Amino acid sequence: MNRNLRWTNKSQGQSGFSMIEVLVTVAITSIGLVGLAFSLLHSDRMAQENGYKTAADGMIGDLIQRIRFNADAYSDYNTNGNYSCGSTPAHCAAWNNGSSRQEADSCSATELAAWDLWDIACNSNISSDADFTYSGNSDLLPNPTLNVSIEDGIGYNGSSSQITITVGWDARTSGTNSDGERSYIASDMLTDSVSTEFSLWHD
Repeated sequence: MNRNLRWTNKSQGQSGFSMIEVLVTVAITSIGLVGLAFSLLHSDRMAQENGYKTAADGMIGDLIQRIRFNADAYSDYNTNGNYSCGSTPAHCAAWNNGSSRQEADSCSATELAAWDLWDIACNSNISSDADFTYSGNSDLLPNPTLNVSIEDGIGYNGSSSQITITVGWDARTSGTNSDGERSYIASDMLTDSVSTEFSLWHD
């Protein structure tokens, strides 16, 4: 009788110890899964931000080539702050309105500069029956901004101009708040940007 009692008590002790092990295992596993979920979320956001930076670099590279091509009107690319889209300028390149090809307008060098800025920074609002219509560079970034500043009289004998192009966008993970501070607070309205400087030599 006593043997059976001792055996019963031992079994209860083993059962209680196993339950503690299960609870500890569940707790550790839960902590690990939560950490994994946050890591995956962070990786996804960083991948998206890297995609935004790649798109912004592409927009800047595109505009640099346009300015070099239209160098006679380089000063017309100065936005004097963030570019404001406003009304659509003359279309200096052939385009598609969502249903058919439209031929380019005949443009002066100044009109071409206006078109280049608008084409880089603004959405053409093309209507189409497609599920998604890529209508311009601005589709690649959330609330993009474009700033082009020009400083003349640079280099040997002041024969070149320094052109700075900055493309910005709303950031999800980190950026600069209204005080110019780097921030990771989700409640802040954050922006991020990439900027490039290049020299344009004049004959």
